[in-house]
Amino acid sequence: MKDTIIIIISILLVFTIFFIIQRTYTIPSNVSAITASIQQHLEEEISSIKEYDISQSTSKIAIFEYGKKRGYAVFKENYFNKKLKIIFVKKNILEKNINIIHTNRGNYILLSGNYHRKIDYIVVKEGNTNHLFEVTLFNENIGNLYITLETIPRKLTDTMLNDFTLYNKDNKPVY
Repeated sequence: MKDTIIIIISILLVFTIFFIIQRTYTIPSNVSAITASIQQHLEEEISSIKEYDISQSTSKIAIFEYGKKRGYAVFKENYFNKKLKIIFVKKNILEKNINIIHTNRGNYILLSGNYHRKIDYIVVKEGNTNHLFEVTLFNENIGNLYITLETIPRKLTDTMLNDFTLYNKDNKPVY
């Protein structure tokens, strides 16, 4: 009797968790639905959008234009229903910003900002240790949005990203 109750409770718990997850991933994985969800956050009309998968993971970035500005949004896809949920939206790609993107393939650093030279590397300081990561632009025509090419250690946190330095291919700091 006791085992039966535990099994029933376990099954109900699994279905409840599954139902909650399904309700948070509501955006169909198509351009029009992604555009509509971003427009809802911005309350402005988007004129163009480009999607990029993050390293064959279930996460993607959408770079969009509205008015004369560019922004970006990060989405995650649900394994079961293949729908998306929006993680965050940044209204201006030229504003300096750095985030850790958590994907099912590992963590990546996403960096945006109006830099005067192309960025090739980012160095993140963790106490006395420096972590060097190569970065790449998403699209040469868009510019100002970079992502690490390799995953970053899980121990690096968003607060550690406050102490970083950017370098170009000649190992000169980029400001």
